[in-house]
Amino acid sequence: ASAVGGTGWLEDNTTYTTFRGRIADLTGYAPDVAGFFGGINDQGQQSKATLQAEILTTLAATRTALPSALIWVAGPWSPATSTNASANYTDVRDAHLGALASVSGPWVFVDPITGGWTRDDGATGAATVPWINGTGSVAVPTADGNADRYIDTVGNPHPNAAGNLYAAY
Repeated sequence: ASAVGGTGWLEDNTTYTTFRGRIADLTGYAPDVAGFFGGINDQGQQSKATLQAEILTTLAATRTALPSALIWVAGPWSPATSTNASANYTDVRDAHLGALASVSGPWVFVDPITGGWTRDDGATGAATVPWINGTGSVAVPTADGNADRYIDTVGNPHPNAAGNLYAAY
């Protein structure tokens, strides 16, 4: 894993690079599955077209390096605890899907906003519920959803350690 806070497809955190800049962290292991989970740091930063182009460039480079690997992509979650939970998140999600449409399979996209999924062969899974729901956090629980367990503080949409494990399953 090459998980670095504050980074995304276009967004770096001045110390670390974007997802594309870390492809070698992944491909050096020649995995059967190449996973990308992110985009929350990219919401509202650039146009949807710019973001989609960068996602496509990154995934195309991954496909070239790992021609038979399953590319697993999860878009951003849109936690109720975020003050920016809006169309910005759905724009990021839609940029993921637009880019994946131009990448050869196998791939799967998981949508944490709705709980649904889409594969390169057109198969889909029905939307269920957002992966993160409720208005609380570990610091300020409200007992109205799972954010009480998986988000550290209200206003910070990033998962804590338990939230990352939850997302991995």
